[in-house]
Amino acid sequence: MHYAAWTEAYAGLLPTEFWGEARKRRLVDSWVDRVRAPEPGTSTLVAVRGDEVVGFATAGAARVNPTAVVTVRELELWSLYLRAREYGSGLADRLLDGVLPGQVPAELWVFEANARARRFYARHGFGPDGARHVFGPEFGSQAEIRMVR
Repeated sequence: MHYAAWTEAYAGLLPTEFWGEARKRRLVDSWVDRVRAPEPGTSTLVAVRGDEVVGFATAGAARVNPTAVVTVRELELWSLYLRAREYGSGLADRLLDGVLPGQVPAELWVFEANARARRFYARHGFGPDGARHVFGPEFGSQAEIRMVR
């Protein structure tokens, strides 16, 4: 599901070379690790419809980004992904509120070019704080920005 959600969200943003079995395997391995040894202080919710995982969100302690050398909030939304057919269903709102209840102060990093995600986070009280990070060629030199609330 994680790989499928990435391809649906980022197909137009990331280079063709980014995708493939090696990327899929890394995501599967990261989930195996996450389930076997959850990182202390993290909260992960998984959304299921029928027998299919259709989304997830994870929040935890804010992590230092390679460019922004300090965090500005104690908590960070590490990830929030849905299958595209769930966009607009309200599921993302519920996942976000489940891992970061109410308007708890937090930060997150989002691709600068991902207007849909930025609008979603803005509706939930997040705004850019000026911090920006540019990934290397593997990620198509995409920039991400930090949003805080």
